[in-house]
Amino acid sequence: MDPEDLLTGNKAYGGLTKLTYDGSSESGYLNQALAGRYHNTMILVQGGYQTGSQTGNMGGTGGVGSTRSDKDPASYTQGNFLGKIHQYVEGGHRFGLTGEVFDRNYNENTLSSISSTYSRYHTLEESKRTRVSGSYDYKSEKPTAFISEAHLIAYWQKVNSITDTAANRLTSPIGEYDRDSNLAVQSYGTTGSITSNVFTGPFHHVITLGGEAYITDTSQYAAGLDNCTAQVYACSFLHVNQSDMPDVHGTDLGAIVQDRIGFGEMEWLHVTPGFRFDHYRRSPQDTPSYTKNAAYEGTPNGASGSHYSPKVLVEARVLKNLTLYGQYSQAFRAPSATEMYLTYGGTGSYVSIGNQNLKPETSRGWEVGARYGDSKRGATVSFFDNYYHNFIDTITTTAAAAGIGGYYPFGVFEYVNRQHVRIYGVEARANWTFANYWQVWTSLAYSDGQDTDEHVHLNSVAPFRGIVGVAYNREHWGANFSTTFAAARNKVQNMASNVNKTPGYALFDLTGWYSPKFFPNLRVQAGMYNMFNKRYYNALDVPDSISVPKSYYTQPGRSFKVTTLINF
Repeated sequence: MDPEDLLTGNKAYGGLTKLTYDGSSESGYLNQALAGRYHNTMILVQGGYQTGSQTGNMGGTGGVGSTRSDKDPASYTQGNFLGKIHQYVEGGHRFGLTGEVFDRNYNENTLSSISSTYSRYHTLEESKRTRVSGSYDYKSEKPTAFISEAHLIAYWQKVNSITDTAANRLTSPIGEYDRDSNLAVQSYGTTGSITSNVFTGPFHHVITLGGEAYITDTSQYAAGLDNCTAQVYACSFLHVNQSDMPDVHGTDLGAIVQDRIGFGEMEWLHVTPGFRFDHYRRSPQDTPSYTKNAAYEGTPNGASGSHYSPKVLVEARVLKNLTLYGQYSQAFRAPSATEMYLTYGGTGSYVSIGNQNLKPETSRGWEVGARYGDSKRGATVSFFDNYYHNFIDTITTTAAAAGIGGYYPFGVFEYVNRQHVRIYGVEARANWTFANYWQVWTSLAYSDGQDTDEHVHLNSVAPFRGIVGVAYNREHWGANFSTTFAAARNKVQNMASNVNKTPGYALFDLTGWYSPKFFPNLRVQAGMYNMFNKRYYNALDVPDSISVPKSYYTQPGRSFKVTTLINF
């Protein structure tokens, strides 16, 4: 949110209050924003707070242990604060300063993990973010000026992902068993672009130059408490007070250049060639807490690489409201520090294995499509076909295949490069407003992803999904009815397993809103979701390996949500 969002027109001050109740997790949200203007200076202060419990499911079996299919009980809190200052300078210049803090704390009584090994098991997950950034934006009053736009952002950010386990073990080492893992990523960076207009005969060139450069420092430390002694063999696997990865210093650079060339009367044809250059480096560094890890085998290999990714986009307005387009492009993704170096887990549980030999992912692909109409009556459709080399994926494997010892009943997961992957599909949207107050809309998405060497389907690609809705909106009230439907997912990596296979479903939602004539700044919205209490799965939420009944991963049943919004 920017202060300009609240200070529309010539308002000297403005604000927004939003209060929401969500029955699917018995959660309450409060968000408040205030903005003010003094001459050419705008200030925004925004804060939010949430509290609630676990998101429900339709498991149906309570109790403790691995037979539990009801969601484990939990409570959470979330808070954020955002401050922004925008200073306008004559000539189209704007300078900005932004500060933000965010903290989400999810505390779970993990009853499904209580067993002959644990009599008590609590899990805490916390996400924290702190960010400061400075910005500069320029926009010319004349859209065809030689320099029409320029943007620059410099930032510092720190993100902490904290997982804490507090349990009581009934087997050796008997007693209190606590683990607290803190993954910290600190980054500094800058990103910017400049857009220029150049006219050469019948051609209008809109040239964009852009770039980004950022540095990341990634570290991890696992603290803990237990009754381990040197005489207990299992303690070598219950690692504590050490790091599960080296400290990693990362550098990423990127640069783009593109030229959108317009031709013909009213520029009915545009051709946009361009390319992007990427360079990355990952430099692992030993620390005392990492060298004491039982799995330490020396400093892991570093990695670096560069890549040029060209593209060309052609757009043709063949009718007044119809544009056809086609694009060929290449892309590049460097592996992250955690994908390469973080190995975490323990015998009797699960293990996730980093891969220091990961190669960067590259791809090439085609997209063709059409755009028609506007927000009242319009449609878009696009077909895409992408081919990946060294696709970065997570697979479920065995300890023997991964070359490690120990027993992992909850799964062995490893990052790998898939040599050749194809992902293709189609996306479409349409909307039609008629009879003054009525509107219908739909959106459809289908994609398929396969490892073309091993002839297996990727579990990370969702099955076909669509939405069809109808709305009736008057000046002060309205209602919406929609149907969401998804196809079954029967094609998965391991065809012999039913874990990732999910049935198709159709859901029905009804929502409405009201804004009274005597107080038009107030808007009340209410909705009933999954009206017929359908039991269904979100395919991408079902993991590759599970230790509880599959029904644990069902989505919420019928739920209600109410939001009150006040603008002033």
